[in-house]
Amino acid sequence: LRRNHQECFIAWLSGLPSIFDSCYYYNRSAKDDIGAILEETENEKNRYTEEQAADLLSRVIYREIVKATGRY
Repeated sequence: LRRNHQECFIAWLSGLPSIFDSCYYYNRSAKDDIGAILEETENEKNRYTEEQAADLLSRVIYREIVKATGRY
């Protein structure tokens, strides 16, 4: 199985707790977290399953880290 950096990062986030507060995989609502970040209404948040929201949130976190490091 071949993965790109983003896929590896998401797999790492979904593993054991780490320095990132990625608890949305375990005991938080990723729908609530991504909804707050994207300033979504309840109806907009409900477009996602919890799994879809966790994936989107992980991708947003990855994008922001890459952007902050200047490594596009």
